[in-house]
Amino acid sequence: MLNQEERAAKFFDAITKDAEERHEEMTRKTRETVESGLEKAKTKAHSQAQAKIERERMLKEQEFNRTVANERTQQRARLTDKRGAITDEVFGDAREKLTAFTESDGYADFLKKSAAGFAAVFPQGDVTVYVRPGDMRFADDIKKAFGRDCKVESSDEITIGGCRAGVAGGSTKSEAILAALKGNYLDVLITDETTATNVLRLKNQE
Repeated sequence: MLNQEERAAKFFDAITKDAEERHEEMTRKTRETVESGLEKAKTKAHSQAQAKIERERMLKEQEFNRTVANERTQQRARLTDKRGAITDEVFGDAREKLTAFTESDGYADFLKKSAAGFAAVFPQGDVTVYVRPGDMRFADDIKKAFGRDCKVESSDEITIGGCRAGVAGGSTKSEAILAALKGNYLDVLITDETTATNVLRLKNQE
C-alpha cells in the first residue's frame, strides 16, 4: 500500500505529464496557426504583388501606346506639312513658268494652235472658245486660226492662261463632242439631253 508521499509524487507526475502534453498540443496548434497564417499572408501578398505588377504593366502599355500614337500623329502632321510645302513649291514654280509663258511672244501662237486643234475636233457646230479675261485681246487671232465662225468668250475659271472650247447641243455634234472628250479638250461640258444620250450611245458602240 502506497504511503502518502508516494501518492503525492505520482499525483505530481500525472499533473506534470498532463501539463507537458497540453503545452505540446498548444505549441503544435500555435505553430500550425502561425504557419497557416504565414501561408495565407504569402498567398495574399503574392496576389497583391501580381495585381500591382499587372496594373503597372497596363499603365506602361497605355503610356507607350499614347506616345506611339502622338508620335505617329506628329509624323503625319510633319509629312502633310512637307507635302504641302513641296506641292506649293512645285505649283508655285509651275505657275511662275506658266505666267512667264503667257507673257512671252510664243503664247499667242499657242492660243492659235489650240484654236486650230479645236476646229479639227469640232468640224461642225456652234463652237465657243473660252479664254481668261486678260486674253480677250487675242480674240481676233483665235477666230482667224479657227478657220470658220466661232465665238470667243472670257471665263473667270481660267486664271493662269490657255483656253478651252465647247460646242452647242444638237444630234449632229455628238461625234465632235466624243472626239473632244477623248482628246481631253474639255474639262466641262454643258449640253442638252439628246446630245448627251447620243454621245453615250456612240461611246458604247466602240
